[in-house]
Amino acid sequence: MTDGTSAQRQLFTYEHDAGRLELIIRIVYGILIGIVLWVSGIITFICLFIQWFHILILGRRSEGLSNVAKPRVTSNASCTLCRICIS
Repeated sequence: MTDGTSAQRQLFTYEHDAGRLELIIRIVYGILIGIVLWVSGIITFICLFIQWFHILILGRRSEGLSNVAKPRVTSNASCTLCRICIS
């Protein structure tokens, strides 16, 4: 590797020193982000489930439910089935 003077910028660099406080903060931050994503996934699933019944009974989509679920569904690349249901 070069000493950082090259035009290409590295995304991750190796640092020998790592503080325990930094590690604890990263673990707590990761857990919090995981909880937020989990809750967001549950809300999206509930919206899609309710929207499925809405479409089945009324024959049209609910714009409000679609607006709530769309940001989560479009950001998750592995949820192809959800994308089909929303669009």
